[in-house]
Amino acid sequence: KIILRSIHVAFMKIITSLGIVATINDTSRIDSNDNHLLPGEVCYFIPLARTTLPIIESSHRDDSAYIVINSLNFPANIQACIAHAIMKRIPYASLVATKPCNITKFKFLPKGNGPAIELSIIYQDTNVELRLLNEDEAVLKADTTVGICTHVLGACCKALQKKTNQIQNLKFNFGLWCKKKKTHHFMYSDYESDFCDE
Repeated sequence: KIILRSIHVAFMKIITSLGIVATINDTSRIDSNDNHLLPGEVCYFIPLARTTLPIIESSHRDDSAYIVINSLNFPANIQACIAHAIMKRIPYASLVATKPCNITKFKFLPKGNGPAIELSIIYQDTNVELRLLNEDEAVLKADTTVGICTHVLGACCKALQKKTNQIQNLKFNFGLWCKKKKTHHFMYSDYESDFCDE
């Protein structure tokens, strides 16, 4: 759900401070068919307000990166935290309207003539999947795409690090696919990096 700021400013400030919503500073950064959005309005993305069913897919695809979260209290508002961090960190990111309650989609339009890069973040159990939607191999290997992925991973780290200050014993790590070993390499939190030379 996307709510205009003018509805309840004080209430929105409270739930923003709790990390339940992602702030979108301009409606031009929302990719939606909604005709009620006025240019320049500040909006809020509230993933927990969606009443649609999740899409359940097979986990650990070989073309995706994963964040594995280990916690007794899994953060229910993790979608909002990650979306907020991405929108704040990457000025050319747009939030794309989606129906499934466990998917947040972004479109990145960096400066220059390059194609838009689309990314879905799929939340399923304690796994968070980051899936690039572009199929062109040249686009996927381009420096621009690598730069966007670096910014997205950095935003995810920042959002989750903030959560570790709020939730005791919250640990997380990233799984990145390796074509050489046909498995995911894990890095960051409670795993030692096991990267090969690929």
